[in-house]
Amino acid sequence: MSCKFLSVHDKSGKTTTVEQLIEQWPYPTRYATADQVAPPSADFLEAEWVQARRLAGEKPLLIIDEVQKIPRWSEVVKNFMMRTTTNGGCCV
Repeated sequence: MSCKFLSVHDKSGKTTTVEQLIEQWPYPTRYATADQVAPPSADFLEAEWVQARRLAGEKPLLIIDEVQKIPRWSEVVKNFMMRTTTNGGCCV
């Protein structure tokens, strides 16, 4: 299980890079964006995590665009990673 973050300045092609990754990833993927008028809550992140874990295959990929807009996102991800590491995983 691993957790990767792509963090670069605005307008540098992150979304295009992610789209290309999704096209080439040989396993199931789930994409969601937190770039909304009202920032989503930690519940949004948890719901996406649960959906990604339900994907068939051995290495599902969950991509949350603009994750930094979710309050307490790092705490939530850490909690998920700790639970997932002990109970089987999904790639994030």
